Amino acid sequence: MATLKVRSETSTTITVYITGLDANYSNKERNIYWSCSDNTVYVSPQKTSIPNKISQTDDIKLSGFSAGKTYTIKATITYYDADGTHTVELTATATTSSSGTTRPSKFSWTLSIVSKGEDAVIYATDWNDLTENINDVRKYKGLSSYTFTVAEKNNDFTAEIFNEAVSAIQGISGYGTSLSKVSKGGSFTAKIFDDLVLSINSVS
Repeated sequence: MATLKVRSETSTTITVYITGLDANYSNKERNIYWSCSDNTVYVSPQKTSIPNKISQTDDIKLSGFSAGKTYTIKATITYYDADGTHTVELTATATTSSSGTTRPSKFSWTLSIVSKGEDAVIYATDWNDLTENINDVRKYKGLSSYTFTVAEKNNDFTAEIFNEAVSAIQGISGYGTSLSKVSKGGSFTAKIFDDLVLSINSVS
């Protein structure tokens, strides 16, 4: 099934691509007609084409948007078979970054991280604030938001949750301290949490 996905956003552009296309399609060339939920926006380009026999398009940069707004992008695809012409509509939501070049505030822990043996104690609110800051910096750098697992009080904090933050930071050009992922069952020391903060705060 075809899916419209967002690659990145800036203050005035949204870069998208379509995956899950029928790679065996070889009829008349398919076209994509672009629009968005805000009818006052003139999306450019308004039309692109899809080559035959591909399962995923190249990135398509759409422009004409305003800073700091959320848009629902719509891709209307026309395709052809023995029964005639057909259309399918795909949508995706994206939020443009704020105008200007002001970097989001650098992160600091609200509550201290305390070493307890080999493991650290971290509060769910602190962790969720960190992941929000990571996404703020990603948007500032023109990248899409990363989907994080929300940390919850009294629930186990897993290696998978920690490693999401590592992956999200490693996707940003110019991050600082070298980061390593935690293996399943590995230790959560205070240092590895502080290294995350040092890394995201090093992005200029």
